[in-house]
Amino acid sequence: MLWDKHPELPYTAIAPWPRIYLAPTEQEDWVTSVNTVEDWLETSVGRHWVEWTWSTWSLSDCHLLNDRRWFGVSFRYEPHVSMFLLRFGE
Repeated sequence: MLWDKHPELPYTAIAPWPRIYLAPTEQEDWVTSVNTVEDWLETSVGRHWVEWTWSTWSLSDCHLLNDRRWFGVSFRYEPHVSMFLLRFGE
């Protein structure tokens, strides 16, 4: 699980990981998935640890904590949550 403890930003979104597979083994490529999300956030939202951070999510969503298909991101500004969910949400 990725988690930036500080700074704690006020607006959190939960989204499914982009599913990227390595050919020819068809094994899931988590490194490329993380890089894809980070690159998009850096380009579209802003700097890591300033405009966004990796996040845990609220306890009401704890059923997702052990599900590796989901990740959380916290944002400095509320509109960034919507923009992010439109790109990475279901």
